Amino acid sequence: GVRIRVLDRATGQQKVNTGVKSVGSFERPGNPVVPIVSPLPVAGLPAGAYKLEVSVMRETGDPVVRITDFTIQ
Repeated sequence: GVRIRVLDRATGQQKVNTGVKSVGSFERPGNPVVPIVSPLPVAGLPAGAYKLEVSVMRETGDPVVRITDFTIQ
């Protein structure tokens, strides 16, 4: 599964949390790479500095988390 969160960069307050969503429809038999396409859930967020956190759950249940900063102007 995959989860996307958007956090306020200054306060760390969570602004968006998609919850864990299945990626089964993106899987291809025999391919260990799972390309995932998803819109960034920022509609309605005011201008400001944010952190995007993307978590992907491995088959073992351990998450892989990646974080990057972005700005809405």
